[in-house]
Amino acid sequence: DAVDLNLGCPLPAAAAAPFGAWLLDRRHWSRLGSMISAATKTVALPIWCKIRMLPELNDTIDLCRMLESHGCSVITVHARQRPADPRASTRDSVVAADLDAV
Repeated sequence: DAVDLNLGCPLPAAAAAPFGAWLLDRRHWSRLGSMISAATKTVALPIWCKIRMLPELNDTIDLCRMLESHGCSVITVHARQRPADPRASTRDSVVAADLDAV
């Protein structure tokens, strides 16, 4: 059992709220950290996060480290980037993983 936080949803409705992959913008990182910290204090289950790759690999690594520092136990990285436009397709946004970075 675990709590799975889906930060990978790129749908237009997620952009408007924002939720899903639209919370991966750096301006929302403090909110994400607070959410994960609150969840780890509230439930006796591990917190898992699914994210998408950010445009810059170093930003993705920084995001993963931030999530971990707030209590995320498992991070799953979807090897696609969120489209810049919520109406755009993500089919062409596949990126190669750098396994040495994680």
